[in-house]
Amino acid sequence: MTQPHPPGWYPDPQRVEIQRYWDGEKWTDQTQSKKPSNPKNVKYLLAIVVIVIVVIVVASIAGGNDDKSETASDVSNVPVQTVTTPNASEQAAIASAAEAAAETSRAAEKAAAAAAAARRAALLDKSSYQAVDSRQWQLVAKRPDSHTGEKYVVYGRVVQADSATGDDIRVNTDGQQVDYYDMDINTVASEGQPGIFGNIVEDDLVTMWVVVTGSTSYDTTMGGSVTAPTVDVNMIEPYGSTG
Repeated sequence: MTQPHPPGWYPDPQRVEIQRYWDGEKWTDQTQSKKPSNPKNVKYLLAIVVIVIVVIVVASIAGGNDDKSETASDVSNVPVQTVTTPNASEQAAIASAAEAAAETSRAAEKAAAAAAAARRAALLDKSSYQAVDSRQWQLVAKRPDSHTGEKYVVYGRVVQADSATGDDIRVNTDGQQVDYYDMDINTVASEGQPGIFGNIVEDDLVTMWVVVTGSTSYDTTMGGSVTAPTVDVNMIEPYGSTG
C-alpha cells in the first residue's frame, strides 16, 4: 500500500511555474511561486561572474598597453632625417659650384653655336665645293649612297618646281655647263638653306653648290618607278631659262 505524501508545498501538476499545497489527502486552492534558489548557490554564481568580469577587464588593459608599447617602439625605430643648415663657408662653396656649373653650360652653348656657325660658313664657301666633268658626275649619280656628304658644283635645268614636289625640286643635272638637252641626270634637290628655292621656277637653268645626301625612289605619272640621287642645295644661281 502506497504511503500518502505528507502535507506541504509541492510543484503544481498543471503549472510548473508555481507550487500548490497538499493537505495530505488532496490538492488545495492555495498556491505560491516556486521557492527561490538556495542563497548560497546564488552567491557562488555571482562570485564566479565577478571573477570572469575582472579577468576580462585585466586582459583588455594588458592588451592595450602592449599595443601602445609596440606603437611606441615602431615610432622610435623610424629614422629621423636631420636637416642641417650649411654654415657661411659651405654656402659660399655651394654658390661657387652653382656658378661654375652655369658658366660651363654657357660655354657649351657658345661652343655649339660657334660650331653651327662654322658649319654654315663652310657650306656657304664656294671654294670648298669640287668641280667635276660630265663623266665624274655620272659616276657619283650612279652610286650616290657611296658619296654621301661630298660637295660638288653642278649645273642643271629645273624640270619640276610645283606643289607636287613640295619643298623639293627636280633638276636634270650635269657636271658641266652643257646644252640643257644634254643635262640628263634626274636629281631630287632639297633646300640646304631655308628659302633658297624661293625665286626658282620650272625651266630655269641653274648653277648649284650641293652636298650629296643619298638616293630616293618615287613613282612616275606613267606608272613606273625611278631612283634618283638626292642633294642638299646650299647655294643656287640662275644663269638662263629654256622657257
